[in-house]
Amino acid sequence: VQRTLPHLEVMFPDAQLVLLFGSDAVTTMVEWPHITRLFGSCELVIGMRSQQSVASTKAIVASWPSPPLVILINSHAPDVSSSAVRRGLQTRRPVKGLLRSVAKYSNHHWLYVSFSEK
Repeated sequence: VQRTLPHLEVMFPDAQLVLLFGSDAVTTMVEWPHITRLFGSCELVIGMRSQQSVASTKAIVASWPSPPLVILINSHAPDVSSSAVRRGLQTRRPVKGLLRSVAKYSNHHWLYVSFSEK
């Protein structure tokens, strides 16, 4: 939040920023450093995961300090985990829900690559 949000605000000075993420993130999101800055600057769109209920997600959001505008949507891919996708990219192993375009972009830009000496 501290590095990325100011960068986005400079890139898009007149835009309303919207953060899209899965409902599995709501339980730990309030623990992110500088989260209140994010809450004050962005609208949040939460894609519902199959494991979370709308009622429990709304309850968690209501417990946040100064909750921002939040929109809940049904996800077209409710079982795709961004953490699992990142692990799959790092280990170069197939992962459920990894789009070929995302893998291609990641490979092209050397994302999630670590070099280790053997």
